[in-house]
Amino acid sequence: MLHPYKLVKDVRTGVETSDPDSVLDGELDAFLKAYLMSDGQAAGDFADDGL
Repeated sequence: MLHPYKLVKDVRTGVETSDPDSVLDGELDAFLKAYLMSDGQAAGDFADDGL
C-alpha cells in the first residue's frame, strides 16, 4: 500500500522520485547509477554482505 506516500528515496545517495509506480515497475537506473557513482563505498558495501 503506497497511499499517501508518493516518494521513493535512497537515503544512501539522496536520489528520489515522486513516481513510486515506475520504481515498482523496475525503473531503477537513476538509483543504480547514483549508487555506483558514489565515492567508492559501493565495493565496501558488497564485501560486508558476503557477495
